[in-house]
Amino acid sequence: MSNRVLSLLAHTPRVFPGVLVVDDDPGNLALLNDFLPPCGYRVRVACSVRQGLRIYQEHRADIAVVLVDLDLPDGGGTALAATLRALDPELPLCFMTSDTTPFSLETLVELGAEWVFSKPCARTELQQALLRVVHLRD
Repeated sequence: MSNRVLSLLAHTPRVFPGVLVVDDDPGNLALLNDFLPPCGYRVRVACSVRQGLRIYQEHRADIAVVLVDLDLPDGGGTALAATLRALDPELPLCFMTSDTTPFSLETLVELGAEWVFSKPCARTELQQALLRVVHLRD
């Protein structure tokens, strides 16, 4: 990591930002739920669009970023992203996908994606993306 990033981390209060992970893959949910807390994040998980929206509405003040799978059983992750964007236009959204998506990277960025991950997410890429999206936004 660069000296600037290390300096920012050293002076960042330990707030433990919340991450909402919306994915229907239990293995990926478990992986992220195990990996993110030691990195300083509070994790909430949902396995559907409906559950993700409910959890976001209940814990909105504690959620700093949403990681959403593009392919969910009760609707697409892009639909959830649009709903979340309507509730909070500044909410950072990251998409995850395990297959070739019908969406181009440009389309996903237009839909509000701050980052797009291939599943399974590489740990270092996830750490760096969350650092940028949550801590270095300004």
